[in-house]
Amino acid sequence: MLLIDGINEGPSPKFWTRELSVVIGQVQRFSRVALIVSVRDTFLEACVRADAKEQLVDVVHEGFAYDILEAQRAFFRNFGIREPAVPLLLHEFANPLFLTLFCKGIVAQGLTEVPRGLSGLTAIFNFFIDAQNKKISADLDVDPTERLVHRALDELAAALTTLHPNFIDRAQAKSIVDRVHSAPEFSRSLFVALEREGLVSSMSFGEVSYVRFTYERMADHARARRLLAEIGEEAADPERLAVRVRELLAEERGGFGSAGLAEALSVQVPEQHGRELLQLLPVPYARSHVEALLRALPWRKPESISDATASAVLRNLERDVGMRSEIIDCLLNCALISSRK
Repeated sequence: MLLIDGINEGPSPKFWTRELSVVIGQVQRFSRVALIVSVRDTFLEACVRADAKEQLVDVVHEGFAYDILEAQRAFFRNFGIREPAVPLLLHEFANPLFLTLFCKGIVAQGLTEVPRGLSGLTAIFNFFIDAQNKKISADLDVDPTERLVHRALDELAAALTTLHPNFIDRAQAKSIVDRVHSAPEFSRSLFVALEREGLVSSMSFGEVSYVRFTYERMADHARARRLLAEIGEEAADPERLAVRVRELLAEERGGFGSAGLAEALSVQVPEQHGRELLQLLPVPYARSHVEALLRALPWRKPESISDATASAVLRNLERDVGMRSEIIDCLLNCALISSRK
């Protein structure tokens, strides 16, 4: 059995767009060899061409979704965290890596229970980064109000590109982090601390070493936050905000990271500016942007969901028969999460 995990996570994911069909053809020569490939659903179309997909059996890996409550109990028990009275039903809690980072954040804050008021993916990411800033600052004997971790992650996000939305040359990444905070000993450096706490991780591709955000969706949100911050005061004018957002997505079009960025913007634009991403885009909407909204909606703060949100979802429910199952799944997820709050 040949297993290739996370083909969207390498420094050159476009490689698989070209070569996966070749690998499949080679494996098919051997009747006793099976091939299993995993890819984040957001990047399925970008990584797997139609000819390759036709030769594979498509299976959705739900992580802990089939027993999410038992998984939470096991993780909370392992980290010494009191089980919350209300289950955490955000779909991301079915992701083992996300659940690990979430528990580490609670422990880093010196807490023994899930804090109240954590609503939406943005709040959870902020909580985790705040917690790691507190822990790493203590380890490095630095004032936590300097927000070293926040600043380092923001600067790393600024170095991400359309072609490499979650990979930076290791030497470049180390130089970026060292500019935020330098240390006489590498073992005491901020860079090492970020790796040790799981915020970033290193990997090699051939003879070149790269650094990536360990949790890829965090990279998407870091990029979106950085890009929106660069718009600055123009965001106060809806028309200017629309122009700048369209420019951003136009620059990303065809880039490997465009799907993840659109998903992150579908969370952050309404939370920061009170408007749906789709409201800022020309009609008819690209199917990928509607799909980004559906993936993002269950992770948003409830107060960011407006009549415009409902209108955008219901309009597509009526018009696009092919998306009805995705839309209904999204609405059921939102209803289930809302009913537990």
